[in-house]
Amino acid sequence: FFGKRTGYDYMQCIACKTVQLYPIPSTEQVEKAYSHDYADAGHYPYADAAIAESEPFSQALADLSGSIAPAGTVLDFGCGYGGLSRTLAARKRSYLGVDLSIPMVEYCKAHGLNARNATINTLLQEKASFSAIAMNAVLEHLTNPEYIFSALRRLLMPGGYIISSSVTG
Repeated sequence: FFGKRTGYDYMQCIACKTVQLYPIPSTEQVEKAYSHDYADAGHYPYADAAIAESEPFSQALADLSGSIAPAGTVLDFGCGYGGLSRTLAARKRSYLGVDLSIPMVEYCKAHGLNARNATINTLLQEKASFSAIAMNAVLEHLTNPEYIFSALRRLLMPGGYIISSSVTG
């Protein structure tokens, strides 16, 4: 399902059951791999399959962000092909989708979505601020979740929420 990763094995966490590459690649390796290669790894035969598969999660994350977060922009962190961004746009919510994958961001933009290629450090440097940060199947892709969650907290408006769903075994 996850495509081939030369030089890595997949390991599953005994405690939380998330799947992670082993050895865990560096942030630089991940940024390079995701920027160009990830969209072409064969996870889905086409983008619409990815969007359809994530639809229940997108609806739930959009519902949750709308009911608990203060008014403001929702960050779709790791937006991929834009399933959650599409749901937020349809509900007339202010949102920004960000992803490391250039082809995925280009797909989102071609479909009229507010998406851009950015890292967490880019958002921090820009002093961005969000009412909610939603991540759909992103946790298992992070090489340093503790750093990412700490950085995401700095991007939240007072009273904001980080909402995450994850792929488990």
